[in-house]
Amino acid sequence: MYRGIIATSLDEGCLAHINTISGHFTDAKLAGTPVRVHVARFLSLFSRLLAYLDGRNTTGMDDLTASIDLLDYFASTSRWWSLDRRQPFFVLRPPTRSPRESLDSLAAVTIDGPTMSRLGGAVDRLARFLDEHEVNDRAACDGMCESLVSIWTILCSLLSFLRGRSSTTENDFERAYDVTRVLLFHVDPDEFRALVAVRRVGTHPILLKAADVILAPDFESQLDSSMAAHLERSHAVHISPVVPTRPRIVREVLTGSLRILAQCHAAASAMEQLGASDYERVTHRGLALLGAVGVPLDFLQDPQAVTQALKRLHNTSGLADYLEPLMRRLELLIVDASGNRDFHLEHTLFVTRLMSLLLLLAIATGPAASGRISPSDLRRGLILLSRLLGSLLSH
Repeated sequence: MYRGIIATSLDEGCLAHINTISGHFTDAKLAGTPVRVHVARFLSLFSRLLAYLDGRNTTGMDDLTASIDLLDYFASTSRWWSLDRRQPFFVLRPPTRSPRESLDSLAAVTIDGPTMSRLGGAVDRLARFLDEHEVNDRAACDGMCESLVSIWTILCSLLSFLRGRSSTTENDFERAYDVTRVLLFHVDPDEFRALVAVRRVGTHPILLKAADVILAPDFESQLDSSMAAHLERSHAVHISPVVPTRPRIVREVLTGSLRILAQCHAAASAMEQLGASDYERVTHRGLALLGAVGVPLDFLQDPQAVTQALKRLHNTSGLADYLEPLMRRLELLIVDASGNRDFHLEHTLFVTRLMSLLLLLAIATGPAASGRISPSDLRRGLILLSRLLGSLLSH
């Protein structure tokens, strides 16, 4: 892993963007180094990590975007420090503070003596490790050590700051050290992509337009008499308790998905209302959109395939623990993007349908051998949802 990161170069465009972004931060020092330098090193290393994990030897802007979202995640959300190798996935919680304000505040955090000692010991061990494994590019090894010191420093300082302390402890460093190892060696690349996907979904311009599309009663009537609705009703007794606080997400996973797909298609086509005469064409278009991101084209017409997918919902306990924070994060992003604090009051079922579509993408794609829904399924569904929405912009 270390060799791969060292061998991966920063694209000139990425380097210029990193310099621009880090230049917005303070020159005030944290552990003897300006905060802006720590930020630049953080973005540089994780951009190269993501390119390496994708099998490339040069970074691209997508890698930098994911690195920025990763830094924002740590600076704006709580309890990220629970990330460990047994559960190496990000809980996509809503932000609790501005990431820029958190990072700007780090210069006020004191790195105490024991923490500095642990930082020094860790970087010495890393330097010896690289030397023992004959990573011979001395400048690159020094750069790797400096980058990891900056990452450890940012994370242990954020941990102290987010817990309301003005000085770090050795425990802060230990947690930062462990989280960094999980990020480097255990987190699936899709986890990083999901951080980007959730932001792109929650701020997507098509969604804001789609919320205003009216589904006429005769359109709703046709959908309520469809095979998808029939299958939902036949499974309702099993799937309603899966997400007890928001049962409609699961209970209407098929028809809710078709509704929001119809609204998104209408928004992309500058239509304000859908009626019975639009039903067949719009439904066909919705199925095509699903097919383009990996859902079998005949999925919603195949009762056996749908039944097998819904059984995965039956067998998944704790699904609400994954869905609830993600839904609240999307709700806040959509409100911020719309500039309308009453958005969810005016469009009460819109985000519920969006979550149904995400869940449909999760259960209708990828491996189903486990018979359960996992966090990785939801991350894949989120990434596919972002891709699906993106395709509508070129409609």
